[in-house]
Amino acid sequence: MQVPAMWHVVWHAANASPAAGLAGRVILAGIRTSVTINIATAAIGSTIGARTLGDPVIAGLVNGNTAYVLQGAILIGLLALTTDSLFEAIQRSWDRRLSPSVTAS
Repeated sequence: MQVPAMWHVVWHAANASPAAGLAGRVILAGIRTSVTINIATAAIGSTIGARTLGDPVIAGLVNGNTAYVLQGAILIGLLALTTDSLFEAIQRSWDRRLSPSVTAS
């Protein structure tokens, strides 16, 4: 199955079920948490030679350079916060799209 076709099927299945709003929120919260944690832990890959945002942190720790450690930590933190904020915006738009509109009588 091609990727666009797969997402098309998933999208229609999610919109067909009335419980999709409840399940979608939980699934999105899990993805949000997982992505944020993975960004933070990806820096550990620098300890085995992988090229990541953790390079300045490891170089700073090895050489005793606090500026490098702070530089890497701030970059990793900003990326994690930006990604988390993006997922929060997606979650809010999901809530607005699926929440029933209330009209005053």
